[in-house]
Amino acid sequence: MPPHSFDRIIQRDVVTCSLSTSTLDATRLMYERHCSSIIVVDNGRPIGIWTEADSLKIDILNSNQFTRPIGQIMTAKPFTISRDVSLDEAASLLKNIMYVI
Repeated sequence: MPPHSFDRIIQRDVVTCSLSTSTLDATRLMYERHCSSIIVVDNGRPIGIWTEADSLKIDILNSNQFTRPIGQIMTAKPFTISRDVSLDEAASLLKNIMYVI
């Protein structure tokens, strides 16, 4: 691994859940781990993300929202890159994404 690779700086202790995790349980995990997002995984691969911003979109007056599987309301297809990408290349990729958004 190159000394200036993305792998050297990534956070490995991320909070994850499955597609079937309820919105309430995902939110509880985020609260317990003091984090602002949770990665939704399927077969060990990230397929979505649930963030504090996403949680603000829930109609809290509708109790059915809390039992919905996170897979139904997550942000799908999170941006991913290989761990062995150089920091310069990672910065360039992120910069290009910001122009697209």
